[in-house]
Amino acid sequence: MAKRHNIGTIAEVLIEKLDDLENITKQIEIVASKELRIDTSELNVIIQNQNLKERQILIDLKNLQEQNKSRFPNWVCYALTGIFILTFASFIIAFKYNEMYHNEKQRADIFEKAYIKMKNS
Repeated sequence: MAKRHNIGTIAEVLIEKLDDLENITKQIEIVASKELRIDTSELNVIIQNQNLKERQILIDLKNLQEQNKSRFPNWVCYALTGIFILTFASFIIAFKYNEMYHNEKQRADIFEKAYIKMKNS
């Protein structure tokens, strides 16, 4: 069976618990009366550094957008490249035709000299 306690013992235990509770309440009141101060200077420094980094990122993005505006569109680059290649190819072809013309001119001069020589002989 369960152990039986008399009313006096139970009352003493309850009074002790009540005294403990009062002591705890006093400690809570003392702690609550003190102003709680938190040092936020380090947090402020972290936030300022983060703000500086974010501003730098925004400035870099703005600079990239400005550079992108001053850049030629892709189709202009393709067109200029095509014109350069066509011009270069035209110079090469013109040089080859000029060379062929001079060769043919020399050949014609040789034949003309031979013809004149045969005619005079």
